[in-house]
Amino acid sequence: MDESIFKNHHKYLVPFIFLIILVLTYLLLKPYFMPILWALFLTYFFYPIYKKLRKYIKNEVVVSAIMCLLITLFILIPVYFIVSIILKESFNVYSFIRTSDLVNILAQYNLNVAPYIDQGIQAITTFTIDSITNFIVSIPKRVLDLFIILFISFYLFRLGPDFADRVLKYFPKKIQNVLKKDFVQVSDATVYGHILTAIIQAVIGIVGLIIFKVPNPFLWGFAMFLLAMIPFLGPALIWFPASVYLYVSGKEPYGIGLFFYGLLLVSTIDNFIKPKLIGKKLSLHPAIILLGIIGGLSLFGLIGLFVGPLILALFISLTKIYFNKNEA
Repeated sequence: MDESIFKNHHKYLVPFIFLIILVLTYLLLKPYFMPILWALFLTYFFYPIYKKLRKYIKNEVVVSAIMCLLITLFILIPVYFIVSIILKESFNVYSFIRTSDLVNILAQYNLNVAPYIDQGIQAITTFTIDSITNFIVSIPKRVLDLFIILFISFYLFRLGPDFADRVLKYFPKKIQNVLKKDFVQVSDATVYGHILTAIIQAVIGIVGLIIFKVPNPFLWGFAMFLLAMIPFLGPALIWFPASVYLYVSGKEPYGIGLFFYGLLLVSTIDNFIKPKLIGKKLSLHPAIILLGIIGGLSLFGLIGLFVGPLILALFISLTKIYFNKNEA
């Protein structure tokens, strides 16, 4: 009797202990979840370079160390310049709005925007001060995050495809094949099709803003980069209001020029670039990309631009497997 009771308890004891360990593991890793995701993303992004270097340098430890150095430069240099430029140009925008005749120009068209501009300036000022303060306070944590990213990436470069194979071996063969195929295709489509396209559009947009004398082109160019990754929105939310402003402020040739530059070049170049970059890789529906980006940003932060669409695409693939299995 006692032995049978013990066996029944033992049957549930192992899953119970496993569940406790799983929860504790989650709690241990939760503070470092974002650095882990960044390490996975950056390793995937730089892995083609790693493979090329391995042809010339046989020591994988040395190549992994070189890649970690490249990742460090890839993170620190853009962050330094972007933060410096945005802070400087944000101040310029603030000064420009305060000292320009923008309010009077819009008032001629029966647009009383003075109260809204004051509220916006106050909100932006508060947000900027809070962001700078939070950034300074979080520097020690960010240094730790960078160390974790580099540490994980160092070993991921050395493992390469073996890492994915070790994870996937616990899944059924059919799911393994789908996950491998869709993960690579969706990852390539997201990284090379959307992120690189957004960078190219932003660069072309900045050139146009400089040519047509729009103040603070780098700040607005960074905004173009973010908007270019969101379907149905895009850089037009920047260049169109800018062209209208130039036109109504007496710079009609610049306003008209920027309008056609944005319409014919900035907002159409992606139609030529994306097919070249993505090729025959998996093409996601714009609605899926939009939901993935919005949900990914709210849940994961900046890395959600990549992770969000990937999660939805893999969910759709697994759902297809499930229903096809049931139909069979």
